[in-house]
Amino acid sequence: MEPEKSQFGHLADGREVEAWRLASERLSATILTYGARIAALEFTFGKQTRTVVLGFPSMAEYIADRAAMGAICGRYANRISGGKFTLDDQTFPVSAVASGARARWRAPRSG
Repeated sequence: MEPEKSQFGHLADGREVEAWRLASERLSATILTYGARIAALEFTFGKQTRTVVLGFPSMAEYIADRAAMGAICGRYANRISGGKFTLDDQTFPVSAVASGARARWRAPRSG
């Protein structure tokens, strides 16, 4: 099945938040473009569908939610200490900005 995109709401600055629904025969997930939040996750067994993740029905509730419910990217996403990370014994540098004695990752300088 092809992913389905729909408009979910808008942020205060006018940016649109989309809901993407990914589905197979037995599983469907709806993910928002706001913090990569899982808004819904449903499993189908025979003729019954079970909802295992309950999201909010409106964008206002997600904005008001201080716990980042359903977020795939946690509140510390985008932060890599020292401007580098190691994976499989190989070190990768990333663009960083100074933040006190540490550095944190940010979007690449090239945009």
